[in-house]
Amino acid sequence: MELFDREEAIRSKEREGVEQELWGNLLAYNLVRLEMARVAKIVQVEPERPALW
Repeated sequence: MELFDREEAIRSKEREGVEQELWGNLLAYNLVRLEMARVAKIVQVEPERPALW
């Protein structure tokens, strides 16, 4: 089983909960990409080279 062979589902039923989950997912994704860019700079490769998949 690969890491990305799954589907994510929004668990919240209320609008505020859905918004909170979406913002949380966007924040997590961007923090991961920021760390990948930081590491890419350390090992001297283009920031677009590391990938999540």
